[in-house]
Amino acid sequence: MNNTASKNVLAKILATENIMVRHDANASTASFDLHKRVLTLPVWKNMTGSLMDMLIGHEVGHALYTPEMTPQQFIDFTKEIGKDMDLAKLVWNIVEDARIERMIKEEYPGLRRDFFHGYKEIYEMDMFEIEGKNINDLPFIDRMNLHFKIGPVLHNDVIFTSQEMVFVNRCEVIRTHEDVKVLSKDIYDFINENKNIQNNSPELDDMHKIALSSNGENTSFDNEMMESFSPGSGGDDNNNDGNDNNSGSRNNHEHMTDRTPAKDGDTMKNLEKNLQNNLDNYGASTHICTLPDIDLDNAIVDHKVFYKRIDCHAIDRACNNDPAYAKRVHEAMDRLVAKVKTDSERSVSIMVNQFNRKKAADESRKSRINKTGKLNMDKLHQYKISEDIFLSRTITKDGKNHGFVVFLDWSGSMTCTIHDVMLQLFQIAIFCRKVNIPFEVYSFSNCFFDEKHIASFTPKDDTSISFDSFCMINLLSSRMTNTEFDHAMKIMNWVGIKYNYHKMKKFGMLNLVPPIPDEIGMGSTPLNQAMVVALKVIPEFRKKYNLQIVNTVFMTDGDGDGFFHKKTIYGSDKYCLFDSETGLSYEYNYRSHSLTQALTKMIKDRTGCNLIHFHLDTVRKAENAGCRFFSGNETPEQKEKINKLYETEGFFPAPIKNNFDEVFVVKSSTEIDIGMNEDEFLESKKKTFTSLKSAFIKMNDRKMTSRVMLNRFIDMISV
Repeated sequence: MNNTASKNVLAKILATENIMVRHDANASTASFDLHKRVLTLPVWKNMTGSLMDMLIGHEVGHALYTPEMTPQQFIDFTKEIGKDMDLAKLVWNIVEDARIERMIKEEYPGLRRDFFHGYKEIYEMDMFEIEGKNINDLPFIDRMNLHFKIGPVLHNDVIFTSQEMVFVNRCEVIRTHEDVKVLSKDIYDFINENKNIQNNSPELDDMHKIALSSNGENTSFDNEMMESFSPGSGGDDNNNDGNDNNSGSRNNHEHMTDRTPAKDGDTMKNLEKNLQNNLDNYGASTHICTLPDIDLDNAIVDHKVFYKRIDCHAIDRACNNDPAYAKRVHEAMDRLVAKVKTDSERSVSIMVNQFNRKKAADESRKSRINKTGKLNMDKLHQYKISEDIFLSRTITKDGKNHGFVVFLDWSGSMTCTIHDVMLQLFQIAIFCRKVNIPFEVYSFSNCFFDEKHIASFTPKDDTSISFDSFCMINLLSSRMTNTEFDHAMKIMNWVGIKYNYHKMKKFGMLNLVPPIPDEIGMGSTPLNQAMVVALKVIPEFRKKYNLQIVNTVFMTDGDGDGFFHKKTIYGSDKYCLFDSETGLSYEYNYRSHSLTQALTKMIKDRTGCNLIHFHLDTVRKAENAGCRFFSGNETPEQKEKINKLYETEGFFPAPIKNNFDEVFVVKSSTEIDIGMNEDEFLESKKKTFTSLKSAFIKMNDRKMTSRVMLNRFIDMISV
């Protein structure tokens, strides 16, 4: 058994890029997709390390030296070689293989040994089907193929005519792909001109027996390899004649008697056929998958469209157009919104000051004194005692402009916490509006706004992942006017409090919250679908506002919905998600959480954003949050510290990030205190100066602790 992980790393190191490596039990041989940058390795029965290293080296050679061509470009390319497409491709393949193998061995000389042993294994399994045949009876193109692939194994017994030797010598020194095309065309023309005599055995007086030069230089290294590794040689002088008494060897072709005429390219076709027969049908395969396309106009309901439907008369309609009842509801909602705004404005003012202080301190750290190179005439007289005689200037690095995109889980399990989450989002929005930071907030659910706004995915091909349809609503935006923002706060407070009986009772609104519109209903958690949309939303958002840093936030309370593929994969097979834009790939399995991790990494790699996850949880102790947030190697002291932080602050930063930059597990029962009469609270504690001071500090700590997300945002954008 080979260590596939180490072989994957080897391939990436040799290719000097992060290519994708997949092991496919259905692949007859190794191959490299020049467009997707995917190296496919077969899963053979009893494949040795040398054979796999040889296959990796060969295909990495294509990755490094064979230029990328579209299917049509390759067709046009082969037509330039000759009209017979099959023969033209065959000749090109053999010549190009010889070139890239020689060049990869020149780049990594240690691969020479693996190429020798790998091709030796293929030869001993008779995958070329040359046992019992005289190699020199084969057509020129097949002899050339064997010469460059297994010449050292055959003790360089391949013989060519003087005319053929011209092409062989040229093949040993070509460097560019253009050289390959020219040589392939010349060989193609030569084969067509000599078709009548191609299958006849060449006369020895017109032949030149040559030593293999697989690297285009002198043959001393490969001949030494042949002598030291050929069966039965043992490095003994008595074995230098190339004969081998080992029963597994077939090197003495002079005594072969099967002279059946062969067709051009039989050795290549036989190799492909036998490689297919040697597959391990029970081996694990890696299946390359891609993301489907999606139309953002259908996937996202813009805030203008949403709040035009859920307008100021939406509450009237929900009250069955009862004017008296509707009036009482409006008044109650207006009072609630006023409390939220007043409390938020007070908290945000503190945050703005905190932000400005951190920003000023950071700018001070970024400042440095730089010499201008011009003399300071006022200090010139000090030249004997000081080197500081040049004019200087203070250089301050420019701060980075930030933006926020928030994706909010709008699933049924969020009903009890959605109002507190919205209160935090209101404060984030108010803060961003005060300091001119662009932002967008989207909800995602499988409940649909209308028939037009249904996010359906379009598969690119049979490899595309399939998702169920879903919908995203643009709840808040920095593009909103003051009037639009106030209306959004009223509607979302209505929606949030309707789902929470405790909140309705707390604010005296038990009979003053009518049913919410169907357009904003809660459903499941299409998290992975939202991440696919984020791959498009984030770059557009960055470009629109010319942002240097985009902070992307996902707020959820659980895993995303499932997904499926056209082709069902069982057992130990693996999935590999390929990103055509970056050329990178990401392994995952059949679980939704695994695909989420792959998509998280893809978002990071493609967009370069700061990626933060707020996970809302109901656990009482932090250590019960689950293995996805802990490595299992935490010490008792670390666990105690995390538990204490979770108990006192209502959140903790998870040790395991799951490809996010930061993961915060937040206690879902943490409430935002709004409408608290601070004067009454302080008056009740007014006994001594010390008790008053403690009460004031405690009150502010409570307010800041309950605003976990806003506090974290301040930290992020102040650097």
